[in-house]
Amino acid sequence: MVPVEGKTVLGLEYFHFERDPEWKWDDEKLIERGKKELHKLGMVDINKVEDGWVTRVPKAYPVYDKDYRNSLELIQDYLAGFSNLQAVGRNGTHRYNNMDHSMLSGIYAVANILGDDIDLWDVNTGEEYHEEADESLEEAVDLVMQKLDPVAAGAGAAVSAGVFMCLLTLYTLYFTDENARYTLSLLANYFYGYSVSWKGAAIVLFESGLAGFMGGSLFAWLRNSIMRIIVG
Repeated sequence: MVPVEGKTVLGLEYFHFERDPEWKWDDEKLIERGKKELHKLGMVDINKVEDGWVTRVPKAYPVYDKDYRNSLELIQDYLAGFSNLQAVGRNGTHRYNNMDHSMLSGIYAVANILGDDIDLWDVNTGEEYHEEADESLEEAVDLVMQKLDPVAAGAGAAVSAGVFMCLLTLYTLYFTDENARYTLSLLANYFYGYSVSWKGAAIVLFESGLAGFMGGSLFAWLRNSIMRIIVG
């Protein structure tokens, strides 16, 4: 890249969101940061760096959401109309490729230009290439984006809270001293009719279960509402 003997070019990549302060730094400040970090790593004598430049690439990193597959298919269909266009790499295919996959797609693109007919969209689609062979990234994204069932979430929290408090009451009743039983009995301020007894265990099983159901359902509702706001 530099046709001068004894000189070379180094490329540094910094990943930032557009809302990050560094994204709005002056070019000179970013260049100085790169020079200082290279010098600190012992890779470059800061006094020998002659110049630098900055290129900002918005939306450069592939990001998956619940609708990305449909959007990607629209792009694929459109690009299919060009006979002399090869889409390669992470940015070209909007796929989280490893370096070997990106290089392979480049090799295949050259082969296509020379007359082959290789589908570049098939690179890195085999299950053996994924870091998690039992579940693809797309399936994981879909799973994360799924709505929580407020009833199911509430039921799970109800069983957990109710059984835990019931067992805690019985354990305290039979295996602890008077001070521990007195301390736990203070829960009567929150659970009507509660005491460290078999009757209290039954009461707290119901009342803490009811509280758990309300809390679990509320959590699921809030989570679903937040996800709707985030993903639109």
